[in-house]
Amino acid sequence: MKYNIEGYWVIYKNEIGCNPFLYYFNPFSYMDQPTMLTSILLLFACDEPQSGKNQVIIEQKHAVPKSDDYQTKSFFCCTDPKVKALVDAHLTFTRLLAADKGTQALPKAKEFLDLALAHPELKEEATDLVHLWTDAKGIQANMENINKKIINIVQKSKADKGEKIIVAYCPMAPGRWLQTESTISNPYYGSQMLTCGVFE
Repeated sequence: MKYNIEGYWVIYKNEIGCNPFLYYFNPFSYMDQPTMLTSILLLFACDEPQSGKNQVIIEQKHAVPKSDDYQTKSFFCCTDPKVKALVDAHLTFTRLLAADKGTQALPKAKEFLDLALAHPELKEEATDLVHLWTDAKGIQANMENINKKIINIVQKSKADKGEKIIVAYCPMAPGRWLQTESTISNPYYGSQMLTCGVFE
């Protein structure tokens, strides 16, 4: 009995991605015994040295405020004591997030939500967040909308004196928050991109 099996090329590109393996299976076309395949392994090296899987490295230069932004854009807060309480609660948990203290930030964020639930402009948003703010990542991923709303409320309650406050914005998140510090302190990313942001 004769076996007729055509030869063929098989190209296998491994996970390293740099050196593909080229196999040539060259069976004898007609054999009186069960077919035995001879394989030739050819290794083609890249011009570049191997260093694991192919990687694309992008150097991202994050946003930074102008030197005089804090002086020109900050304002005093707040004429309404209830708004001031909201702001203080907001500042407390966002500062903890910026400091990578997520465990401590969670109960403070809950305190902020309790105040927000009592505010007519924040109640609906705060109700949805009760089930989303279960850990630091949940807060960071779901605080942009309520932050925008509290910023709108605060800007309607500017005072002539008191504590200076400013609106900060991170285009990477994207997201806004309030802070009192003159240096960006990003609660969305913490130490990963602590100073990423601009003042508005």
